[in-house]
Amino acid sequence: MTRAATQTRIKSTPELEAMRETVQVCQKEYQTLRANYQQYVQQQNENQQVKEELEVCAQENENAGGETKMYKKVGPLLITTELSEAQDAVDKRLEFIKDSIATVEKQMKEKEEQLTKKQQAYATAQQKLIKEFQG
Repeated sequence: MTRAATQTRIKSTPELEAMRETVQVCQKEYQTLRANYQQYVQQQNENQQVKEELEVCAQENENAGGETKMYKKVGPLLITTELSEAQDAVDKRLEFIKDSIATVEKQMKEKEEQLTKKQQAYATAQQKLIKEFQG
């Protein structure tokens, strides 16, 4: 039996097809986690930039001896806020994002291990069937 014919027969095996689908589902879940991770890293970078800008404002505030007006957007309105409030809000956001990144990294590691095991089981089952069809 040719290899192509063997592959065609293996694809029609229900157990192997179920394993392949399980691997694909696991891959999609990993890709979703990876996208979430990238989004959190992007948010972290953006908030880090905001924090640096607020530090520049704080330094300018000290040098000028005055109070820099800060505004935050609430719905369609701009509301005056203290510099320290803005810095605290950014620090809290950065902490939340850091925790979220750690959680997603842990989930990615677990999913990657799960995916590797499923891929290995699939490859083993596929090789077993090839040997059965050839032997």
